[in-house]
Amino acid sequence: MAYGNGNKDLLHKAISIGVGDLTSAKLSDLRLLREKYVEAARTMTDLVFVAEPLAEAIDKATIDKKLCAFQKGYTGFNKAYLEKARIAVAGAINESRKRYFNGLIGRLVHCSEAIPARDRKEDSRKYFYVPQKIEDTVSKDDLRVLESRAKDQGPEAVLDLFRKVILHNNEIGLTDHQAQVIREIHRQVQEKHGRPLFGDRPDFVCQIHLDYRLLPGKVDPVERINGEARLLMDVANRKYCSFLEIANSAPRGKAIRIPLLLAGKALRTLFDAAGNPDENVQVNSVIVEIGQSRVEVKADLVRSKPELRNINDCEIFVGRDFGYANTVTVTAVKRDRDIDPGELKRILAFTKAEALDYLRTHYHDMDNVVARKRFSGRRFLKLIEKHCVHIDKLKSQIDSVYNKIGRLKGILAGYFGLDKDELIAEDLRITNPLIRMVHKKFFALLVRVQHLKALRRGLYSKIAGVKKSWFGFLSNVEREMAGEKGAVIREDMTLVTPEKETPEYKGRTFNKMINNGSKGQYIRRASDKFLWDGIPEIAVPSYYTSCTCTIHSLVDKPMRSGETFLCPKCGSERHADENASDTIANYLLLRPLLQ
Repeated sequence: MAYGNGNKDLLHKAISIGVGDLTSAKLSDLRLLREKYVEAARTMTDLVFVAEPLAEAIDKATIDKKLCAFQKGYTGFNKAYLEKARIAVAGAINESRKRYFNGLIGRLVHCSEAIPARDRKEDSRKYFYVPQKIEDTVSKDDLRVLESRAKDQGPEAVLDLFRKVILHNNEIGLTDHQAQVIREIHRQVQEKHGRPLFGDRPDFVCQIHLDYRLLPGKVDPVERINGEARLLMDVANRKYCSFLEIANSAPRGKAIRIPLLLAGKALRTLFDAAGNPDENVQVNSVIVEIGQSRVEVKADLVRSKPELRNINDCEIFVGRDFGYANTVTVTAVKRDRDIDPGELKRILAFTKAEALDYLRTHYHDMDNVVARKRFSGRRFLKLIEKHCVHIDKLKSQIDSVYNKIGRLKGILAGYFGLDKDELIAEDLRITNPLIRMVHKKFFALLVRVQHLKALRRGLYSKIAGVKKSWFGFLSNVEREMAGEKGAVIREDMTLVTPEKETPEYKGRTFNKMINNGSKGQYIRRASDKFLWDGIPEIAVPSYYTSCTCTIHSLVDKPMRSGETFLCPKCGSERHADENASDTIANYLLLRPLLQ
């Protein structure tokens, strides 16, 4: 959400301004626009994509030069839309090349990294980046030498090393095992490298940032939409219907009119906390997203980066405990003393030992708590688990189909005298009835595996949607609790998923889905909202926050058992996550024990 086209003083946020019911004619026009965009993007991608970036150096300037030359001679498609496609292709190609080189360098820097025992399947490989056939004989010294070489030399020197081994088969200065590791890393990166795909999947969305060339009419639609949004300042208005006209895909074709529905809820970022129009927030541009069966129009809001409140001007501290069974537990406390900047800097740099000493020598009686909220994550986790079980079944089916494909390809390759890596044509004329049947089944299975992969991608999208919805709701709760005079205090930590031996363990796929950005995704989503509103956010050390009684300055892990926290001096049970969020909220407000 917070990005800025190179201007670090600006924040951007995209909000949906909706699409009403489209007539079949309008939807047909937009689908045609999408098809032409995809066709042009694919052609341009083929023109500049390099299968082996190590062998052919194509820089950003060369890519732009080739694509611009192509654009000049392309006909039958509105030039403005064509330019949007060119920009998208150039960005995708540059990102693909960057990812390729970073993959080589990053893997070499971490080539000695072993796969954790709990994540290994029986008889599976032990290292991420070492060929399985040498992992029992390769020495740690061999791997450390490669890592040191990658860290000490610049990126270009590392890429030259790969070029020497891969392109010129020159292994001078390397042991046989080191050369094999380099080849394995290249194989892994090359396997993932492919031309950027446009429109390859049904869920592909053609995203076009509109400018004056694509917006017919005398009135600037950005100014108009901004003005229409302001009409929602009237509390009696909750919605405002409007239309957006965009240029046709055909040069000089009739404009396409898209209905818009501006909703007050979606546009609330145009208003401050008191409900008054925020003059710092404006509609900056309009974006149209065209899918296969759905069209959405978005407005890009922009504002200057607000100055964060001074922590001593904040009246409320909202402490967050991010957990597993309970996704978020938050406690709001009143700030009851000023915080010295030097003391704050010292606290935020605590080591584990320093944090322990701090918690044992400081206290707070928790009389400043004004609110607590705890949100169970069980339904959220159960829904993710349900999708993960389905994903695991699909993975098993995909592996089974691939095994069958491999066997059939072996039969066909043997019959036609092909190498195992050679492609088999689908339009072959085969007289042998048995081979003809094998050939037909081979391509039927290829279609089947693509269908299974599409189903799997759909489940991954559903999981992403569940996270987005749940995390969006929770981050809004935090923002509302902080309000106009609050600050957010959170832990500086990483969520750890359940170990394989624990009852909570639900499989590698489930752990991957929880690990795959859950904590980081939530922090980014919440932090972006706080930054937009000028709410300060402070990450305190996470050591011992879940097993501390700040009332009695006791730190002892056995005091926490599951979701129950029991301090022997307090004598009463508290919810463990609420106790943790209390501790985090008052972390900076703890007072020294009297000697």
